[in-house]
Amino acid sequence: MAGFVSANGAGVVGGARAAAAQRRATCARSVVRMACASALEKKSKLVSEVSATMQQSTMVLSLPLEGLTVKQVNELKAAVPEGVTVRCVKNTIVKRAVADTEYSVLESGSELTKGHNLWVFIPEESVRGTVEGITGFLKTSKKADTNAINGGVFGGEAYDADGIVALSKLPTKQELYQQIAVGINQVNTKVARAINAPAVKVARAVKLAGEKQPE
Repeated sequence: MAGFVSANGAGVVGGARAAAAQRRATCARSVVRMACASALEKKSKLVSEVSATMQQSTMVLSLPLEGLTVKQVNELKAAVPEGVTVRCVKNTIVKRAVADTEYSVLESGSELTKGHNLWVFIPEESVRGTVEGITGFLKTSKKADTNAINGGVFGGEAYDADGIVALSKLPTKQELYQQIAVGINQVNTKVARAINAPAVKVARAVKLAGEKQPE
């Protein structure tokens, strides 16, 4: 009879369908595993990149990202000195990247790792220029109230925004070396004058005495 399927036939069809469903499920799980492995690899690479950037920085600071357009983020990047890295990084990545570094204070639920942030990685010679650049950008873009600096980490210690501004005004190592060199030169000049002065006076006295003696 047309359309009639025996019990054995129904079993075969059912078995084939079940096998196909099993293959689809296996394939789906394989795709998910591959996607997860790829995501983990990318995350691990990002953590390594952020960690390497941190280790080359003297200061790391953050400011809120929310409310900034792509154009404004690019303007902010242009406002800081060359060599400074401005990057949007998830807080979870930052917390992993700071392990075993002088920035490990960020691991323990710091206020700096709340919300969506822009992270700024600053080499020593660019601290002042970076803070001034960010402050100037926030002022001209009228974002000082909504996107002010959260704070940062310097020398293994966390500082609020006021602390970061104060630190940025301190002289750099290079400037300190120059001040010391200038101070040493000034001391050397004064010492030389003190040593040479009596000799000059004695020489003048001898000369005058010689000129005054009668022939």
